[in-house]
Formats: sequence, structure tokens, C-alpha cells
Amino acid sequence: MNTIPVSATDAAGNTTAITRAVAYSCVFGDFNGNWQVDAADVQAVAHRWRATTEPLYDFDGDGVVSVVDVMRVAAAWGNGCP
Repeated sequence: MNTIPVSATDAAGNTTAITRAVAYSCVFGDFNGNWQVDAADVQAVAHRWRATTEPLYDFDGDGVVSVVDVMRVAAAWGNGCP
């Protein structure tokens, strides 16, 4: 696992900073670092359904983890690294 610091500032000048532990992978949607997209990865996104504080799982950038984000990972199901 690696950590990535992220900060964001809104239009009013409010800044929020977080640090995320992530497993790097060569394939989109592999959150657990096992080099393939599987049920555990889809569950990781689905578990954060409607979350507004989980930018790592908000792929379309709309500020909330939605069905669109879950579907993007599900569409990658079975993809893996050589």
C-alpha cells in the first residue's frame, strides 16, 4: 500500500486535505491490488454508494459515488494485468 495526499479548495477558499492509502495496479478498477478487477473491487465501490467524502471512488467527478461509478468498475470486471 502507498499513501497519496490530496487537497482541494472550493470557491469560498475552504481547503480540505486527506491522505488515502491505495494499492497501485496496472488496471483501472483494481482497488485491492491483486492485479485484476473482480467482485471485491466492485464491492469496494458499491460499499461507498452515495458517499460524498470518497473522491477515490468518484470516477465521474460529480461529488458523489453513484451507480455510474459502480458501473464503470463492473464494466472492467475480468480485466487484469499480464
